[in-house]
Amino acid sequence: AAGVLAIEPTVAYWNNQLTTESVFTVSVLAATYCFLAFLQGSPRRFVFYAGFFLGFALLIRPITEYLGIIFLAALFILGVQKRIPWKRLVFGAAIFAAGYFITVTPWMIRNQLLFGTTSVSTMNVGFGKYLKAIQKELGISVNYAFYGGIPRTEVERLALVRADALRLVAQHPFLFVKIHLIGLVPFFLGDGYGTTFGVLFPALRESRVVTDWSGSPAEIISFLRGHTGLEGVVFWGGKFIWGALVFAALVGAGLLLKAGGWNRRFAIFFLLIVYYFALASGVGSYSRFRFPVNPYIFIFTAVGSTAAINWLRSQYKKAV
Repeated sequence: AAGVLAIEPTVAYWNNQLTTESVFTVSVLAATYCFLAFLQGSPRRFVFYAGFFLGFALLIRPITEYLGIIFLAALFILGVQKRIPWKRLVFGAAIFAAGYFITVTPWMIRNQLLFGTTSVSTMNVGFGKYLKAIQKELGISVNYAFYGGIPRTEVERLALVRADALRLVAQHPFLFVKIHLIGLVPFFLGDGYGTTFGVLFPALRESRVVTDWSGSPAEIISFLRGHTGLEGVVFWGGKFIWGALVFAALVGAGLLLKAGGWNRRFAIFFLLIVYYFALASGVGSYSRFRFPVNPYIFIFTAVGSTAAINWLRSQYKKAV
């Protein structure tokens, strides 16, 4: 998994271009490692480290604003399955929260003093993207800067967008599901190779098809049909490579789930983290937004690829 992560071109490209994403990815991985170490019997300080690294990740990229919910849920669900005493789990949750808020609280206090809100960021963690896509499908247009005929501050717009997004999702759940499921395609099979090789070949970058996709099926069909010539070769070649990686990852995830025990627990936890980022990134999220969860995807890819290699070896031995 580490080998694939090191040599995959889009990972190398984004690792070079987006310094914060590199630090962010390492921080989330550190939180995951320390968290699972605690569940497997390591001292309580490891769950404190997990909270600290997750809080640090939030200060780097606000997309992790709700990721702690998955960690706390996993703490109790996996802890009960492992028959960890309730006292250790409750103390573990408290220590995890302490590590998290020690990191985040100073920034929350600063924002409260300056802007009147404890929100770490005015980023909407996907709410704005889903809201825009649903409103476009419904033919709605809202100016949140002048909502209700009243000029709104950025903090007020943050709350209004979140509230409207949740309201429209509740009113139109099937529309949201359609937009979200279509949005998973660019997240897992995004524009990474076109972006990467476009840096090496300026002509390729100039012919790259770019769209601000909002979830409409017609837009994605138009986008897919627009790739021709050398740019089309790179585009579809990248889709084939990432399609193979994702297929191997699905096989690997299935094998780990089937294996049971800690393999299954690891698989479920990693899948929830991957899905969280796919959900929170919103629609139109391409390879940059997938960057933080590439390590988890490649862990599954490594398992699936190893199983395929072992199967081919067994078939070869039978034939010989």
